Amino acid sequence: MKSFEKPESPRGLAFMKQLRILIIGDFLPDIGGVSQYVVNMSIALSKGGHKVTILHTKSGVDTVYRSIHVYRLPLRIYRKIEVILHGLKYAYKLFRLLPSIIMKPRLFLSALIIAGKIDHILKKEKINIIHSNHLSLRSLIACLEAKEKGIPCIITAHGYDTEIPPNIMEYLMRKKCTDMANKVIVPTRLKALRLVKLYNAKNIIVIPNFILCSPLDASEALNLKLDAKRLLGYDNKYVISFVGRLVKDKGIFDIVQVAEVLKKKYPAIKDKVVFVIAGDGPDKLRLKELIIANGLTDLVIYIGKVNETLKSQLYSGTDIFILPTYYSDTFPIAIIEAMSHGAIPIVYRFPGVEDIYRHGSEGFILPRGDLHALSSTIENIILGKIDAHQMRLKALTRGRKYCSEHLIPCIIEIYMRMIHEKRG
Repeated sequence: MKSFEKPESPRGLAFMKQLRILIIGDFLPDIGGVSQYVVNMSIALSKGGHKVTILHTKSGVDTVYRSIHVYRLPLRIYRKIEVILHGLKYAYKLFRLLPSIIMKPRLFLSALIIAGKIDHILKKEKINIIHSNHLSLRSLIACLEAKEKGIPCIITAHGYDTEIPPNIMEYLMRKKCTDMANKVIVPTRLKALRLVKLYNAKNIIVIPNFILCSPLDASEALNLKLDAKRLLGYDNKYVISFVGRLVKDKGIFDIVQVAEVLKKKYPAIKDKVVFVIAGDGPDKLRLKELIIANGLTDLVIYIGKVNETLKSQLYSGTDIFILPTYYSDTFPIAIIEAMSHGAIPIVYRFPGVEDIYRHGSEGFILPRGDLHALSSTIENIILGKIDAHQMRLKALTRGRKYCSEHLIPCIIEIYMRMIHEKRG
């Protein structure tokens, strides 16, 4: 299909000059797939010798993360006014691109703040390529300014922005993003096809999401599982984990219901199995209340929000990773992170999940909302009706295909090609 192209094998990367890359998107302390994508990308690019700068498009204080400068939008009124004044020079062009924005004054002011901040960063950091996230207003502004400066603009589309837009303004904004970006990266072929159909986009490229992998080989990673369980305090137990945002549509209450079903069927299950839920979100209190109300405090453990170290330890000790999401997720990084540590993934079906792993081989893909299938699949693994060791090994092998060292060179190749084309 002409709308797609596979990245060529990178050549001459060792001789590349240092790129100065501005990544725009969510970032820590926010949790979620886009934040993790930006973290992974910034670390991998920095390790490759490139100068990375991040703009986290939420208000806060500028900071430094692993020698990477992280800018945020201003908090104080006088700083906002100062940044708006810098952004005013893009007001007319933004209005030409998206006329309806003038009907939403607060959104228009937010756009000017983002524009002013990007303008400041481009000048100060001498950026030569922008990589933004989501087909959104921030990416439209980024590509507008990139065009002004004569530098490439790349956008990665992630989730909601690959679905049918809810209104005309959102459609126009996403359409303009695909038109103005030099390349739009999409994690799965299914979502790429959707963007082509919706926006007649001709600059789409499919590159899966990626993770930072440990240097351990497959056998070493699996052998570490017992040690990891011991550190977590779950010796000799099947560890079933969920890591993510605590909202109903991520399926967290389905997990509680499944645990309740299994406890009723096997009263002594708490001695052999533990469900571990990690994360934060608006439904955290409701989750904790349900665990207590259903008498599951000895079976379902909520450990709160976890840092990168503890998350890695949890994945290392995990036997089964569950993500019973009701969202139309694109390519959840949590799945491949868990797989790369030898956890068997069990998820509800969402568009494109078959691109990540194969049902019955490296994990399980179940009908959305099918609690019986979820509980029986877990039960079959625990009872040994499924060769869990072989499946863990296959999951780990598959998960390692998404390591950054395999995929970041493809993104760098795109950067270099776009810079070369801009310079003629």
